[in-house]
Amino acid sequence: KGNPTLAQLNTIVLGMKNNTSAPISGEVWFNELRSAGFDNKGGWAAIVNADANFADVANVSLSGSMSTIGFGSIEQSPNERSREDLAQYDFVTNVNVGQLLPKKWGVQIPLNYNVGATQITPEYDPFYQDLRLKDRLATATSKSQRDTIKNQAIDYTERKSISLIGVRKNGSAAKPRFYNL
Repeated sequence: KGNPTLAQLNTIVLGMKNNTSAPISGEVWFNELRSAGFDNKGGWAAIVNADANFADVANVSLSGSMSTIGFGSIEQSPNERSREDLAQYDFVTNVNVGQLLPKKWGVQIPLNYNVGATQITPEYDPFYQDLRLKDRLATATSKSQRDTIKNQAIDYTERKSISLIGVRKNGSAAKPRFYNL
């Protein structure tokens, strides 16, 4: 029941039951083991990208993607398809701050700012692998217990970065002084 993995099976016990009072003897062979009833529900995925350019001052890019449980190609079997919800976004901007300063200063300050996040929510609880995560969360008795289960199961990664690469002061025709940049 649920999402059992056959790799974790140690023992399989098969038996026969005699429902009559008469003693019966015979030989029984079990030569085939099958699993059936796979969840064949499909999923969906989407990707979005947007770019904007503000002359020579700034570039802004936004991208996002999402896929749901059951997403996969037609050739994949139900067990090979995605077993997790994935949501991801990235925001990247490049601003030439030097363009906002007076031209006579001759300063170039390229500022790069990135922020992004990825959240992966599995269909089945990683500790009780035959229980759906939403069912386990529904049976939690308190908010703190629900938060603990979410923290153990959901993989959330957030990235932020700010960088200044290639900052420079363009030279001028005036006589250089020791205090000039």
